[in-house]
Amino acid sequence: MIRTKSSNKTKYFLGAFIIILMLGSGLAIFSSSNDELTYKGHRFSLQQGKYVTEIDGTPYFFDFLPTDVEDIPFESYAFNTNKVYISADNSSLVVVPKLEGVFVSNGVLPILQERNCSGGVVVLKLIDSDTESKIYIDQSCIILEGNPYKTSDRFAYSYLGIL
Repeated sequence: MIRTKSSNKTKYFLGAFIIILMLGSGLAIFSSSNDELTYKGHRFSLQQGKYVTEIDGTPYFFDFLPTDVEDIPFESYAFNTNKVYISADNSSLVVVPKLEGVFVSNGVLPILQERNCSGGVVVLKLIDSDTESKIYIDQSCIILEGNPYKTSDRFAYSYLGIL
């Protein structure tokens, strides 16, 4: 009879210890996700579900951190224009305001208008697809293909000089 009580006591203590350990781990993970991250001199903080950084006093909002999108293949393009056309399929329209903000804050006029790639003007074309995310050049188009949130963040980080 004494053995059973001792055995039950040990089980209760072990169970309580495991529960406390799990709760402590969960709190540690939760609190560390609210910390700030610094990437190549840019400080990012999580605000209302978006990652925010400031460049020259202007806040920029992202869905992903630079480390989450830096591996997306990217063909660079030298911007030497004061306007860019943005063409997006319906499911990619949600990221257009982010890109417009990036362009406007850098003196480039974004125009949301369907354009073809052979017109001699710079066109940023957003294509939502299930394929691997990538950014590439096709004539005068910069094509952001794949997950629109990831490709738009990758493009914006490169455009702003963060990546």
